[in-house]
Amino acid sequence: AGSSAAQPPETAGSRADYGAALEIGRRVLEHWTRGIFACAHDLTLFAMARTNQDFETLKTIARSTSVEELLRCQCDFAQKAAADYSAESARLFQLMTDFTGNALATNQQAVTAHADEKSAWQVTPSAPPPASPPERERRGGSRPRPIAARQAASDRGE
Repeated sequence: AGSSAAQPPETAGSRADYGAALEIGRRVLEHWTRGIFACAHDLTLFAMARTNQDFETLKTIARSTSVEELLRCQCDFAQKAAADYSAESARLFQLMTDFTGNALATNQQAVTAHADEKSAWQVTPSAPPPASPPERERRGGSRPRPIAARQAASDRGE
């Protein structure tokens, strides 16, 4: 069939390519898993802290003796909750950006390394040689004829 001179024997049938792809995938998955666990841990701590603050607010509301005190407590609670959720959103966004960037950088490095390794043994096909002058003439010439020459040829029935 075909010559295997362009491929080292151990990569015949692309077996080495599958191994490299699996290794790249494993590295990327490892970064994603660590990132997801970091986000889950951060969310758990945040939820615990917010739950404790919510219970403290409920205790304060239960002890309030006036409508003004109740409204102040609710207003403080809403402002603190908004600030906490905003800060947590920013923290989670940063965590996700970091682990996504790390995973993509790892993937790019692995793909580049694999491509460099693979290109060391691949043969790049060369472009076909330009057509020789007789071949160009047989195909109708390499340059279009001037309009006057085309018109004259058309008048003669060529």
